[in-house]
Amino acid sequence: MIRREACWLMLSLGAALGACAHDEVPLLCQAARTGDLVISELRGKQSDTDTWGEWVEFYNASSRELSLRGLDLRMAKFDGSSEHHLVVRSPHTLAPGGYFVFGRFDEASLPDHVDAGFLIDFDSDLYKEGIYDLLCGTAEQLVDRVVLNGNLPSQGTLSLDGRLTPSAAANDDSQNWCPDATSTSDGGSQLGLPGTPGRENRPCG
Repeated sequence: MIRREACWLMLSLGAALGACAHDEVPLLCQAARTGDLVISELRGKQSDTDTWGEWVEFYNASSRELSLRGLDLRMAKFDGSSEHHLVVRSPHTLAPGGYFVFGRFDEASLPDHVDAGFLIDFDSDLYKEGIYDLLCGTAEQLVDRVVLNGNLPSQGTLSLDGRLTPSAAANDDSQNWCPDATSTSDGGSQLGLPGTPGRENRPCG
């Protein structure tokens, strides 16, 4: 990776702008320990007309505010192939009990329901089957893991049961997840089945 200082020097010497697209992001989320942040909802590619987009939601299950810049969402197939790292590159903090939505959007054009975008790192569809790891810090501390067995719905979201407080233990149990294909009734202009980005999930069942 190219550090920001080197990137500016290259630009001043007339180097290609593309070389700076993935300049190194300081990993400032070292304070996040295992279970502090948990994956609470995922929205993949939709089968119908949709403007809500694809995203992954995180919940701060700790008792303190956490810095998210440098948080790494690593996706991989079960055999370890097709590994991708989706990094929170903009500065964000998340209060205890708060939700954070990380979506397949450009940082310069985020919709209201998305807090940060990962399009610069990954412009394909989220995996319906595979392993999602949240990593933090230079030592790549494993903060949370969710395993999908092809159950990411093409209508709405895969949602952790809203009757539960999101936790690493709760989202390890596949029985605690369910599709949320509830239609929106807020009269907005978005198209598709939104799930509950940035707020408490609906109960399963």
